[in-house]
Amino acid sequence: MACVTGLPLRVEPLLHEWQVYESGTDNFEKTRAMFLENKGELLPNSPIQYETAEEMKSRFLECMGKYRDYQTVIVVAHNMLMRQFVPNEKIDFCQVIECELEI
Repeated sequence: MACVTGLPLRVEPLLHEWQVYESGTDNFEKTRAMFLENKGELLPNSPIQYETAEEMKSRFLECMGKYRDYQTVIVVAHNMLMRQFVPNEKIDFCQVIECELEI
């Protein structure tokens, strides 16, 4: 993105991938299914701990607060974070999606 646009690149640590607090690929897929089934909520009796949709959204908005005065910001992110702001049906692999957010 930076090469194509000529804009400076900034890496924001809070814009990381969705957090699953267990290790292993099998746990990740199982947890992803639980996350989607529970509509992003973490049930009290959940056998696996993960970042909720609300926590993810809050983390993103907190990070983006410093860009409040910018007219346009380009964010490169994973699907689980993007789908907190854009319907999953509109998200495709390596796609550019425009959306407006109140920050």
